[in-house]
Amino acid sequence: MKNFTKNSMLASALCFIASATPLYAQADTLSSDPVTQLFGAISNLGKSLTHTNTPKASSTDQNGASTTPDVIMKQLASQQTFPACSSSDNQLLQKNIARIMDQYKMGQYATVGADAQIYAEQVAACTLNYQTMSLPQAQNLSGQLLALSSISNHNAGMDTQSTLINAQNALVLLKLNPSSNKNLIEQIEKSGILPAKPAVASKTPLMTMSAHEVATKYIANSFAFDQKYSGKTLQVRGEIQSISGSANAAYISLIGVRTKDINDEGWNDVVRCDITEKSALEGVLNISKGETIAIQGLYDPEHQALKGGVELQDCKIVQ
Repeated sequence: MKNFTKNSMLASALCFIASATPLYAQADTLSSDPVTQLFGAISNLGKSLTHTNTPKASSTDQNGASTTPDVIMKQLASQQTFPACSSSDNQLLQKNIARIMDQYKMGQYATVGADAQIYAEQVAACTLNYQTMSLPQAQNLSGQLLALSSISNHNAGMDTQSTLINAQNALVLLKLNPSSNKNLIEQIEKSGILPAKPAVASKTPLMTMSAHEVATKYIANSFAFDQKYSGKTLQVRGEIQSISGSANAAYISLIGVRTKDINDEGWNDVVRCDITEKSALEGVLNISKGETIAIQGLYDPEHQALKGGVELQDCKIVQ
């Protein structure tokens, strides 16, 4: 289930625009707001420039690894053969970044995604080759631009390998200054760009309950339920309400709480079991609606497809 939609991410960005610091605000007072961070970062570019025509030596990692800030900056710089690195060009960069922020607000995500990556490359190339700003400043700004690029491309439905790499590289650079970049880091991690981490079952003993007990506890206090059972393997027994699925997955719903009106039954009233393992799918062939069975699966609040109710991952029928 996606945690952030296009509209919610844009709304999140827009709500910070109103309180953003001026373009020429103090650099060392970066706000924690995602968009404000970007404006705060570019406000310092003119102050940090020490224009020179003597390039520094740089190298590119031959393995293409993007695991360290130094390697990421070198890879970015290598994409700019003739970077614009004068003081006047830097002022143009400020204007261009302000322009793409406006384009982001207007929903022109594909354009912003491409341009933000180019500007991240330019910042890296000018810093490594001409020392136009301090390396920490450049790493922070490049990370913010890569974050903007990856989020914009994701909003445009362009989840390519490049989008994924930019998001991963952005996190490495942003986490050099995690307190200032907290919201950008959270936006990337919650956006759905990065591969979902597989849920890891707790080593605590198996918890056995009836479907009625599970649903009743969840309805009474879903927050408390999440806190108590997150990461736990539950074995739940109940009557089958429905069986559905596809060639690669099956979904079994157990009746949790019976309502007086059958048409009023909602997701809160069931326990759903998602079965994806091939060996476990075979067990679904021999059950029917109305039977009482026991299922076993992992409860992970972060991977719930239902709007409410309890859904177990990596399920199997145990009896």
